[in-house]
Amino acid sequence: MPLHVSLSDHDGVEMLVPFNCPSLREVELNAACGFPSPADYAKELFNLADFLLLRPNATFVVGMTGDAMIEAGIFDGDKLFVDTSIDPEDGHIVLAFIDGDLTVRRLRFVEDRPVLVPANPDFPERTPEDMENFSIEGVVVSSARKFV
Repeated sequence: MPLHVSLSDHDGVEMLVPFNCPSLREVELNAACGFPSPADYAKELFNLADFLLLRPNATFVVGMTGDAMIEAGIFDGDKLFVDTSIDPEDGHIVLAFIDGDLTVRRLRFVEDRPVLVPANPDFPERTPEDMENFSIEGVVVSSARKFV
């Protein structure tokens, strides 16, 4: 279980430290409905960290609250895996520090200036007032969600 880093929540982002993940048994099929016995279709071990992370040593987890990114498939309660080793590019979903807040948004560049774009029309775009109060903390590479 990840330990909480001592940071206050800003704009719906809860910081968590990196974690270790056990390997799981993967079955060699995609189930449309129902679920067969995994023993009948056993493949190799499936490592969740290998699937979700590009560079585990450069990745941390944040918890998301709010609806600003729902059209990107990121929902309240999701865990986001943020890679600090990736150079952020136009179109990446990023964890950004802007004007005193941490936020998760899609990065766009307009006239060479960064614009943070929500994936929900109910939220405004955010453009840094000055670059001294703006930084990209990392690129969101994947997410996880519990159903029960």
